[in-house]
Amino acid sequence: MIIDTHNDYLTKGVKPTYLDEREEYLKLLCSPVWTSEISDPMTKIKKAKEFLDSKKLTTELKLCVEDCWFLKEDNLEEFLSFKPFYTGLTWNDTNCLAGGCFGKGSISDFGERVIKLFEKSGVIIDTAHLNRESFFDLAKLTSRPLFNSHTAVDALCNTTRNLTNEQLKIFKDTKGFIGVYFVTDFLSSGKVTSKTVADHIDYIVNFCGIDCVGFGTDFNGTDELPEDVKDYCDVENILMELKGRGYSDEALNKIRYNNFYEYLKK
Repeated sequence: MIIDTHNDYLTKGVKPTYLDEREEYLKLLCSPVWTSEISDPMTKIKKAKEFLDSKKLTTELKLCVEDCWFLKEDNLEEFLSFKPFYTGLTWNDTNCLAGGCFGKGSISDFGERVIKLFEKSGVIIDTAHLNRESFFDLAKLTSRPLFNSHTAVDALCNTTRNLTNEQLKIFKDTKGFIGVYFVTDFLSSGKVTSKTVADHIDYIVNFCGIDCVGFGTDFNGTDELPEDVKDYCDVENILMELKGRGYSDEALNKIRYNNFYEYLKK
């Protein structure tokens, strides 16, 4: 069983039994509502919360939000009443809060106020889609270890969606958490398999230490998946690859779930 810090189930709208059918693989699942193309995000988030609250599973389910473009001074209280587990300030483009990974701009004054309010309210801020300027802004503003729900390593696949060594150093120094995704376009320009995912995990472990990394699959957020990793039953292929590289059972359990649990205690 694993923890997955990013599965777009709530946005994708796949069949209602999806979570039930994967319960045996998941200790905890973070599912964000992706709001970038939704005209009424607050209603969507409310319905998503009601749906997750209605599920009776052994898997712990966490409501999250990806892209807070719709936030204003007069709806912040209502938004926080939904108790999002984590939120991404933006998505690929720049909004009123921060610069997106494919856009320009830094964290705005309003974004800074939102960050402080989120931290006071216990909401984790997801750095996944921040551009690098906004990422470093957040690193200076926050008092918490950094969190990235789904990303990979820029040194292995060059894209602004992935983390540079300079960014990885901040995760190392703050004892943060990085969920590695399975999106082929951001893992390699060539053939992508479980070995490719393992390469990114291995890089993070060698750079940041074993305690920093886990899984943030991005299932249901992409159709571009590794050849031998199409669903949770296939995560074993990644773990076996890492085991073949000398990872102990204890180390694999850290990657599967313990690292994220420890992160939450910080």
